Amino acid sequence: MTTQTQNVFKSNFGFHPVDYDGFIKLKEAHKILLRAYKDCKRFIRWTSKMDHNRNGEKPKAPEDYIEFGYHKLNKHSFYGPGFRKYKHNNLYLHILSEYRNARIPKECPEDVIQSDLPKDLDKIVAELSAFYET
Repeated sequence: MTTQTQNVFKSNFGFHPVDYDGFIKLKEAHKILLRAYKDCKRFIRWTSKMDHNRNGEKPKAPEDYIEFGYHKLNKHSFYGPGFRKYKHNNLYLHILSEYRNARIPKECPEDVIQSDLPKDLDKIVAELSAFYET
């Protein structure tokens, strides 16, 4: 599916939805959100066990972003058909798709899919960066 875009940037390899500075910002956001996603998955696995089966200390995870560890299951999932509905859409999976879209160049400007980044992405990245610095 292709959509017409207003913001198309040309590189040596093709056309992209974001400029280079925007791509670097998106890359850094993906890196910190991937770390939070992995930590949240580890935290969820640890808390889902009974107390006597837990080994080690409680994993460090950003409490405000535990929903990163949850994701929608497709219809061919091990758990059965349909989707599991969660309270929040998974921000990490959304940023992952935007990052992949920005990385892969398109042959013509008409093929570029417009980037849909959340407005508060800078604030979220700053909060997670501060969490991991401590």
